[in-house]
Amino acid sequence: MQNRITTLRAGWYDLLSRHRWDHAVTLTTRYALGRRQFSEAIEQRYVRRLARTAQHRIAWFAVFEPTMAGQWHSHLLLGGTQGLPQRKIQRAWTDGFTSVDTLLDPCPAIRYAIKYIDRDPDSFALSRRWIPLTTDAFQTQRAA
Repeated sequence: MQNRITTLRAGWYDLLSRHRWDHAVTLTTRYALGRRQFSEAIEQRYVRRLARTAQHRIAWFAVFEPTMAGQWHSHLLLGGTQGLPQRKIQRAWTDGFTSVDTLLDPCPAIRYAIKYIDRDPDSFALSRRWIPLTTDAFQTQRAA
């Protein structure tokens, strides 16, 4: 069983580390929502507000976790937000509490985001649009 968990996390880490992530965000709701409602709040409101502010598409990956109090909590990786100040990224979430970190090295944030993905493999969402590759990933793909 531990090998499956390790393999699952390694696969997610490999996929996510190939892309350029600018910010790590933690979102929590201030009231009880179902997971689908929480996911829609992130995708339909939060990410759209960010895209409107940035004036281009925003790439994102989110993992959802229930809190002890019954609210949902999410760890997000954001791509395409390098020009946005942390304050604007924080203010775009109006449904609860938020924490934003600018990523100089995204590897620890990726590991943190996927730490519980094995508990419920369906508890994630990923943007359906273009996600920028890192320069290293692009060079690796060209060499292959």
